[in-house]
Amino acid sequence: MTNKTVQHKKAMLQALEQSLGVVTTACKKVGIGRTTYYDWLHNDPIFKEQVEDIANVAIDFAESQLFKSIQGETSNRAVRDSAGNVMLDANGNPIMEEIVKRNPNVTAMIFYLKTKGKKRGYVETTIIKNEDNDLASMTDEELAAEIARLKAANDEG
Repeated sequence: MTNKTVQHKKAMLQALEQSLGVVTTACKKVGIGRTTYYDWLHNDPIFKEQVEDIANVAIDFAESQLFKSIQGETSNRAVRDSAGNVMLDANGNPIMEEIVKRNPNVTAMIFYLKTKGKKRGYVETTIIKNEDNDLASMTDEELAAEIARLKAANDEG
């Protein structure tokens, strides 16, 4: 491996880190083609491991942003009287109040629970009820027809 290749790989790893793993952006920044990047990725196990580490950092970043979105954002400020003076408690400390800057994002909560909470039952399922037929007594052809009928009914509704 040439010194230039080593330098390009290092630059590529830095660019991947800065772009949170977006390959096209990193390749453009370094001035190499995507084909070269994927050749390195497939043929250099050390480079591949370093790229995977960067991908995990990007996932960690996205998860931290998701948690911030789930939690919403609050801050504290000192309570003031009508004259604008900071009010103090019995110990002389400022009385603080919590202010909501951004409400928790319910969509982010649902996404998180559907992806990470599957073992706790947070999954979407389709329940098909068959009250008309006794499945145990049906032939294979009848079962296939009933499955097709139920799928069609599910797709309509």
